[in-house]
Amino acid sequence: MSLQSMEYVIAISEEKSLSRAAERLLISQAALSQHVKKLETELDARLFQRQHGHLVLTDAGRVYVNGARRVLDIYNRALYQIYHM
Repeated sequence: MSLQSMEYVIAISEEKSLSRAAERLLISQAALSQHVKKLETELDARLFQRQHGHLVLTDAGRVYVNGARRVLDIYNRALYQIYHM
């Protein structure tokens, strides 16, 4: 699990679309899809399900995104503090 994985899953959850998230992240849809599949295998949990043409978070996905947001916030605050030393 990496910061990049966290950013990817958050983008998909916000865009509710793999193609829009890939466009936002400036990567191919295929690469993003492979990354999510690899992460889901690593976690042994599905993060998204398709509903009415949109990707929505599963319960595991919600837990992952909530944790990822907290981790990224801590990381960004640390970078800010280091920059301003």
